[in-house]
Amino acid sequence: MPHPTIFRTPWVEITPHYEEIALRYGGAALERLRAFGLAERREAAIATILAGGVPLIGLLLLDWSPATAVLALLLNLWLTMFEDLAKIVRARGRLAAQQQLCNQDEFVWPIVRALARRRRTLDGRDLPVPELLDVPHRPDVPFVFAILATIAVAIPGWILWRDPGVHAEPAQLVLGTAPNLVLFAFAAALQATAWNRRWRDAASVRLAIASERARLAMYTGLAAVGFFVRVVRDPVDPRTIAFAGCAAIAAVGAWRALQALRMRAPAHWLERELAHRDRYAGRAAPN
Repeated sequence: MPHPTIFRTPWVEITPHYEEIALRYGGAALERLRAFGLAERREAAIATILAGGVPLIGLLLLDWSPATAVLALLLNLWLTMFEDLAKIVRARGRLAAQQQLCNQDEFVWPIVRALARRRRTLDGRDLPVPELLDVPHRPDVPFVFAILATIAVAIPGWILWRDPGVHAEPAQLVLGTAPNLVLFAFAAALQATAWNRRWRDAASVRLAIASERARLAMYTGLAAVGFFVRVVRDPVDPRTIAFAGCAAIAAVGAWRALQALRMRAPAHWLERELAHRDRYAGRAAPN
């Protein structure tokens, strides 16, 4: 995830100091989550489900060739990655501020989730260092991963494009990517006509999502390259490999959708905690 500095230890204890910092930024993080954060995470999860699910359906029910299914999968992952980057680029001139908001969210929500479950430790390997939460900086990690992912996807994509089965099924390839294109167009139109101006800050959410999905595309491309090497050395059923790849990506999307749904409970806990502290501060204030 795009952080200037992160904890490098597996487990971090949530000290009162860290809890206070999380609650200090919690109100703004909660507002962002409800304004656009949940919607952005849901859209990203649905897009990932479609990236693997549509080629999987084509492979199982529509008799697509394995090459067509895998190429549709790679194209979908590439499209989802560049949809993230497009939303980030729209915030040009404000990227440093958006990265700062992203770091604050990535610090607040892991701590809030742990506290809501009455835990005092959490995995700190992706947790930003609190001392740098107010330091704006331009993000570069999503763009670096996007370049690497494009290379990793282009190599197996070019090999698959030369497969005769792909050229015999151009309509299937279009159908395999059309649902995500429709989803992106609908989301862009919705945000363009929305009255909520906070959508302009959606890049703060996409910065974290873009790094994850670029890595996912890169690993999938590298796995596809490894698959071709394995087929040459030890022939295996390509339908089995295509099924496993598409199913795995769809499962990742389903897991992301579940994570988005599970953010409601920490959000309610944070809202109650902030309200409780406001009431306590009001009673403690001198008349």
